[in-house]
Amino acid sequence: MMMNELERDAVLAEVTQRGYKLKYARDDMKADRGVVLAAVAQHGWALQYASEELRNDREVVLAAIAQRGSALKIASTDMWADRGVVLAAVTNDGSALQYASEQMKADRGVVLTAVAAVAYIGSALEHASTDMRADREVVMASVSRDGRTLQYASTDMRADREVVLAAVSNRGWVLKYASVAIQSDREVVLVAVDQHGDALEYASVTLRDDREVVLAAVTRSGNALQFASVQLRDDREVVLVAVTHNGRALKYASDELRSDREVVLTAVSDVALALEYASATLRNDREVVLTAITHDKFTWHYASDELRNDKWIRGYVSDVPNHNFKMLVKMYMKFVRFDNVYKEFMRPDNPRMAKYIEHIGDDDAERYLPPMPPYVEQILKKRKIQ
Repeated sequence: MMMNELERDAVLAEVTQRGYKLKYARDDMKADRGVVLAAVAQHGWALQYASEELRNDREVVLAAIAQRGSALKIASTDMWADRGVVLAAVTNDGSALQYASEQMKADRGVVLTAVAAVAYIGSALEHASTDMRADREVVMASVSRDGRTLQYASTDMRADREVVLAAVSNRGWVLKYASVAIQSDREVVLVAVDQHGDALEYASVTLRDDREVVLAAVTRSGNALQFASVQLRDDREVVLVAVTHNGRALKYASDELRSDREVVLTAVSDVALALEYASATLRNDREVVLTAITHDKFTWHYASDELRNDKWIRGYVSDVPNHNFKMLVKMYMKFVRFDNVYKEFMRPDNPRMAKYIEHIGDDDAERYLPPMPPYVEQILKKRKIQ
């Protein structure tokens, strides 16, 4: 008798610290109410190791779901139909509704508690009855908490303007689940794209040709340009906004705008790899290419054949360490266009330039450079360009 008490005390001490250790206890310990209560209070899912009788014990089950709502899954089927138990479970974890009886899934109070749960994993609305998924108050409570749950609402609810507005306000992309009529509603679509630019994909054809709607979308996500109408992908202002927020959006611009120097410079300044989508003419433009490779040398591969074989470009992308040369590139990008001396020096056919290239890495390479204009020297010092 004394030995049994000592063994019980040892098991009790162990499961109080690590509830899952109930798994390794003897069957008589798994049927001991005090031991099991201690185990599930520490780890709700330890209920799975309790005896069948205790998995049907209301107090034990309540202790388990208080620690982890989803432990309702391993309670007895009688507990799935107990309103008090189910309410306690969904208050802790709304997704526990999936383990409740069909009667509980159709209980308005239970479902409202589940969808309003502060910390739930998954969607309670998904597991509610068909009637509850068509209940406006229930659906509004759910989508206001998490717009993603709109996908589980009834067809009528997905055609309800206020419901969809509540959903897209916090998850713009769920416009995908709205009815066709709502996807043509300008106000709803504006709210959606303002929250998630790529929601433009699910707007009606008419609204994807609406300049204000598309501008709102590309301001939020430049990538949304791909969903705009052909006409708006040829709109210079729209495309400039898009590439400012995501240079890769240049891919979706019209051929004409991929040949626009300002648009392309804006794009490669944001994402150097956007050079891939520039026109052939601009991939042969020294300033455009230098802007790109200054951010990412890999973009050298997208330059024209002529520039890939250009000594100046090759010198910059080479692995040879050359602090002076890189400084000169930066200086070129910022100042050379304003200084005739350096414009002349930067010409590929300039012998002095060729000489400098030849001596890259030498300590005296700078002697081949033309005198630095005083104003450039001052600006370089001020900006600490290195």
